[in-house]
Amino acid sequence: EQEKAEMYYIRKKYDLPTDKPIFIYGGNLGKPQGIDYLVNCLDANKSRTDCYFVVVGSGTHYGLISEWYIKNLNESSNLNVKLMQSLPKADYDLLVKYCDVGMIFLDHRFTIPNYPSRLLSYLENKMPVICATDVNTDIGKIAEDNGYGYWCESVRIEDFTALVDKMLTSDRKAMGEKGYEFLKKNYLVEHTYNAIMKHLR
Repeated sequence: EQEKAEMYYIRKKYDLPTDKPIFIYGGNLGKPQGIDYLVNCLDANKSRTDCYFVVVGSGTHYGLISEWYIKNLNESSNLNVKLMQSLPKADYDLLVKYCDVGMIFLDHRFTIPNYPSRLLSYLENKMPVICATDVNTDIGKIAEDNGYGYWCESVRIEDFTALVDKMLTSDRKAMGEKGYEFLKKNYLVEHTYNAIMKHLR
């Protein structure tokens, strides 16, 4: 029950709905994230009533998304998107805890595998993920293979929308548990150790 009360409090604090699943993107808003695609995806889904989108971050392309957001905020009384500047880590972690699905965006033109660290905070909070990335990054494939997320290439907007639909009818709790197990097995100790050792060599 306390969990429920806290969820209610945190969502109210940021003026978010308490009665529908929240998809969150947190982190850098720059060229590598393909912000044009992110904005187009939000635009295509902005009047859905079955879910809500939160974007928290900063970066070189923040202005792009901010411009879209302000325009839509003025035009619509029931926009289901919220844009926030970066939050202090403790506040961000609490917010993530009470969201339902984590989103990862990478520009489809990437040719080097990229591993966004924000994935770890989603998995830590037992959230399934939607990854819209290039084809060289295997983050989405790993998520699908291990049952904690869905992937599409960050090119066609309808592919992203289809994943949102799919996620809304999925057992998100079970997917989140799988992600958490995967995190424990693969990332926590060994992954950190190897990353450190690589820098020392």
